Amino acid sequence: MKQRLVIVILMTAFSLALCLFSLFYVRSSMAALAELRLTLEEQADAGQTDEAQATIARMLNEIQAHGRWLEVLAPHDDLHEMRMQLTEAGTCLSIGDDDGYRESIRLFNELLDHLKTHEEPSLSNIL
Repeated sequence: MKQRLVIVILMTAFSLALCLFSLFYVRSSMAALAELRLTLEEQADAGQTDEAQATIARMLNEIQAHGRWLEVLAPHDDLHEMRMQLTEAGTCLSIGDDDGYRESIRLFNELLDHLKTHEEPSLSNIL
């Protein structure tokens, strides 16, 4: 009986630690992307296309740097879509398509918000 109780306690502690790691890792990764997104929007609004392209590259590198764990913790399709939207935004910036750029960034923002809420503590995430 004591052995079962110890196993249950250890498994509960492990599960809790994994959930907390997931929560904080995804939050910190998404916060870094959100900060770069604000920089990108300021640069694009100011007409600094080269700097905005560099910021997009940094955002893609940020996703790549955290990609190994993010792909385990977050939906793979959402991460792939984020990369696609950033690539499309960069392409639209380079050809001067402001509407296409804004639409790509809008969709990127939706995905960013979705991933943030996906990791929020909730009953469905626990179960």
